[in-house]
Amino acid sequence: MPPPAVERGRLGYFPFDTMKNLLLTFCLLAGGAFLQHAAGQVPSGGGPQPGGGATTTPLDGGASLLLASGGAYALKRLRQRRQAA
Repeated sequence: MPPPAVERGRLGYFPFDTMKNLLLTFCLLAGGAFLQHAAGQVPSGGGPQPGGGATTTPLDGGASLLLASGGAYALKRLRQRRQAA
């Protein structure tokens, strides 16, 4: 039961203006925190430079494993075709 001095607003026991002010305050604080975080994200100069040479990508373990498994599967299929013929 609410105290008799408090009017019942649209959103529960708080007057609507109070809820609107709380929501506005929360949005402003959250927006400020987001802008503060976004301002700290400065670009680094570690990427390839425009007009520079082409960058090469090394074939590390994942790509090598994929190529080896594809070759093994192709050999398996060729052997199956020879045995069926």
